[in-house]
Amino acid sequence: MKTKFKLIVSLAFLCFFLSNGQKINDNWFFGNKASLNFSTGGPISGNSSQMNTYEGTAAISDEFGQLLFYTDGRRVLNKNHSVMQNGSGLSGSGITFIQGVIILPYPNNFNEYLIFTTNGNPSSNIVAYSKVDMSRNNGLGAVVEKNIPLLNENGNTSWDYNIEAITSVNNNDENYWVLIPYGDKLYSYKVDDSGVNTTPYESQITNVGNTATSKLNSLKVSPDKSLLGITQFFEKKASIYNFDSNTGKVIGQPLVVFNSNTQIYSLEYSDDSSIAWFSGFFDIFGQDLNNLQSPPVVISSSEEFGSIQKGVNNVIYISRPNSDYLSSIDNYNDLNSARLNLNSVYLGGNKSLLGLPQLVPLLEKNGNCIPSIILSNPEANNSFLYEASNYIETNGNYKISPNQNIRFEAGNYIEMLPGTEVIENSIFEAYIEDCSLFKKAKKEKRNETQYVYLDSGNDLNAPLDENQINIYPNPASDNLNITVQKSMLNKELIVEVYDLLGKRITRENINKLKSYMNISKWNRGVYVIKISSTHKNTIITKRIMKL
Repeated sequence: MKTKFKLIVSLAFLCFFLSNGQKINDNWFFGNKASLNFSTGGPISGNSSQMNTYEGTAAISDEFGQLLFYTDGRRVLNKNHSVMQNGSGLSGSGITFIQGVIILPYPNNFNEYLIFTTNGNPSSNIVAYSKVDMSRNNGLGAVVEKNIPLLNENGNTSWDYNIEAITSVNNNDENYWVLIPYGDKLYSYKVDDSGVNTTPYESQITNVGNTATSKLNSLKVSPDKSLLGITQFFEKKASIYNFDSNTGKVIGQPLVVFNSNTQIYSLEYSDDSSIAWFSGFFDIFGQDLNNLQSPPVVISSSEEFGSIQKGVNNVIYISRPNSDYLSSIDNYNDLNSARLNLNSVYLGGNKSLLGLPQLVPLLEKNGNCIPSIILSNPEANNSFLYEASNYIETNGNYKISPNQNIRFEAGNYIEMLPGTEVIENSIFEAYIEDCSLFKKAKKEKRNETQYVYLDSGNDLNAPLDENQINIYPNPASDNLNITVQKSMLNKELIVEVYDLLGKRITRENINKLKSYMNISKWNRGVYVIKISSTHKNTIITKRIMKL
């Protein structure tokens, strides 16, 4: 179906992206069915997790803070807390390994995500990545590629010993580095919009493992990306290196090596990267990195501690094995006033163990977008994000075919000239948006977002198509999701909910692709949902069951 388009710009909606993009880290899953949600600022514990794992985990949410999926490195669980389609049998341990799994958004493929796992699965000895496509299975996602091996320095997929630690960092552009300490080398794997480079870049570090035994270690890059810290549990020490985020390599010998009386489990940094905090068995201590000659400051020595991890609310949390609480460090930006808050966050009766999820890094981009993009040939990508600081133009033979999922973001305007085709059963989105959506330095809240809608002539008065509106899950207990196709948003949709006695429960406008309705306080039973448009007196009626 060829369609002529005109563009309608609406300024009626508030922007929920908040520019810093950290909503994607709003949900944590860890330990024995423990979870936290940071959407309202301070963390709120939940009881829906179906994961019980002793150490490393990973989780990711969408830009609105709604959970997408979480994983222990062996299984991937979707937002309904069920194993994702094809989401079992990943190469990770699923139980142990300090930092055994991380998640990255696939650059420029906004529905796709990469899960990197270490070699903890007894049935395989590979360090690998898998790809998740969230457009599959009605938005619940599916693992579409599984256990693609990373190569070691010899070009082999078989590793001599277990890899305890894997982390990632953005490089201020449009790429990520996935970092693995292995023996006396730091392996750095580049991830960009062309995919994963499975051959590592290498730099020299002090030995963190050998072929005879697995050396428990963790690693973390500082907030300013100038430092890399590596802990060595059995050796009771930690090293801090200069780090170059452009090359993914450490620079020279360690700046400092800390030797402790107890095992060091993991590390975190102050906001300005001037203090390194270390957690271990029976010790929490901080080190002034601007004065390496000063002694570490110990703030506790009576508990067994696990992972130390900063949350999106800028609080440093610490896990404790088999505890109902997470601990935290108050005033962590000041060594002199820092204090341990032992029982900081109650986990609702679930248990913390050793691990906490690492945060998903964000591409800063720094405004380095292509100024303008002109598209004149049929779309070749199945899922792709085009970004331009000025404009995007389509003309000639540009066509988006069925099952393709394409998004435009341009700073000034988007123009679709005659000849452009968007075929039915494809997904197309266009936004007036600058190239620094996730830029860390841009912390002010945006007051509005300009949405670009496509109107195909008489479509405003066309009958509503129920195939373009999806309401799920059904039955539901907590949240009801309503998703609509992009072409429906300019119809000024209204959703009304009635009980079986005809009493109206709620009436809301639908003004975005995905809406959430909290039904947790509704009585159990059957409800009728009516969706109508102010442009045409047609109504779609659906029934849902509240559990």
